[in-house]
Amino acid sequence: MRRIPAALLAHLQQPVTTTCRLLKISLADGREFGMTTLDQAITYMGVEYSAINGIDSSIIATDTGLSVDNAEATALLSSDIAGITVEMALAGDLDDAQWEMMLINWADTSMGHMVIDAGDIGEVRVVDDMVYIPELLSFAMRLQQSIGHVWSRRCRAVFGTPANSQTG
Repeated sequence: MRRIPAALLAHLQQPVTTTCRLLKISLADGREFGMTTLDQAITYMGVEYSAINGIDSSIIATDTGLSVDNAEATALLSSDIAGITVEMALAGDLDDAQWEMMLINWADTSMGHMVIDAGDIGEVRVVDDMVYIPELLSFAMRLQQSIGHVWSRRCRAVFGTPANSQTG
């Protein structure tokens, strides 16, 4: 069940809203970068969300069957403005990074936010040294990865030649 603050929920139920999406990327070294779908920069919870780099995120779909929720975000790269640079994207600085996408009321940020989705950054593609496209993998992806080995009371090893083989 998604947690939506009461004030934000009341705002979302109005016929006209003033909402935008915020994408926060947290690198393994602790640096955080923010991008917004709004046409102006906004500061929320101590993070500056840039409108110049901006984001255009693909559709994020969630279902109840723990299928992997994957999405991509497209953002501009620039060496002139603070944010993720071409060098960072190509050097692998986004490896082991995490992301969180939120919905807020930009006209009244005191209403709080709704987390749309969150997860790990997958493959990062750079196009013409101007645009980077990080793959946004949901945390549900972790549930489908095997960790360790499966042990049983019976030995799985097969020794020797099969009983009905021609080499026996």
